[in-house]
Amino acid sequence: MFKKGIWTYSQISELIEPKYHISLGEGGTGINEISFEDQKVCLKREDKNPNQSFKDRSLVFQIAFYLQQGKKRFVISSSGNAAISALSCCQKYNLELDIFVSNKIEDYKLKKITDIIDIKFVHKSKRPKSDAMKFSRKTGAVNLRGSKDEKAVIGFQTIAFELIKQMPNADAVFICCSSGTSTVGIWQGYQVYNFEGIYPQIHIVQTSKIHPIAKEFDTDFKITKSSLAGAVCDRVAHRKLQVLEIIRESNGSGWVVSDQELIIVKKNLSAKGIEIEGYNAYVSFAGLQKALKNGFQFDNPVCIISGI
Repeated sequence: MFKKGIWTYSQISELIEPKYHISLGEGGTGINEISFEDQKVCLKREDKNPNQSFKDRSLVFQIAFYLQQGKKRFVISSSGNAAISALSCCQKYNLELDIFVSNKIEDYKLKKITDIIDIKFVHKSKRPKSDAMKFSRKTGAVNLRGSKDEKAVIGFQTIAFELIKQMPNADAVFICCSSGTSTVGIWQGYQVYNFEGIYPQIHIVQTSKIHPIAKEFDTDFKITKSSLAGAVCDRVAHRKLQVLEIIRESNGSGWVVSDQELIIVKKNLSAKGIEIEGYNAYVSFAGLQKALKNGFQFDNPVCIISGI
């Protein structure tokens, strides 16, 4: 069992003064090893973080960095998980946070937010990213937008640090990808740890609604106007070139999955006793299933169960 907190790792803790090592008890997540259609699969259970998402790792480091600079007011635009992580951190350390969310945010995620914070700090918007940027410029609040901030990448490195110990022979890692921030962080984590220069293939998975990166590798899908996995929401993908380079360097790929594929995966994992709220958690596994159907072969694949 790993200790909790990203500051457990010297590669991270040395970047920030100890007095700013804030924590939610994030990280240290376990692995479920299952057999599925004769394929061994390891599930990295990031939904077991305090706020049921790997975003806890990212936001803790991001906020700690700006605290060290004397900042105490923040704003974030989010599909839900990042906002919940940021809110949990800001509430614990008495920091100000305004949240811009989509008009189409899942009800259960909105409830998680409004159960903690006064509704006046939660702003529903047709354009949450641009409205959060305007708010930041107007008020001076630090914008915690992960896709545009290199500090958002660093906390995700700890996923790789743990996988290197848990699954030293992992030959592929499947990641639910929106902006690509977590993908870049996990890849950097393998490199920072310098595990004999041996890295797994990186496979990113997006949805039939939003797939600006995965479509460069996977064309076998029909575009849809909606998706059950709302966490994949970044149409611009500022980190696209970075992610494409990572995929190609690691001999991985990108995959686009449909709602039907997500429904099937959720049903199959439920039969094995794995139940997670919503459909975001099943995106990476659906990508693995599609890779196997397309002739990819793996000995020790890992699916990052990124969160609810």
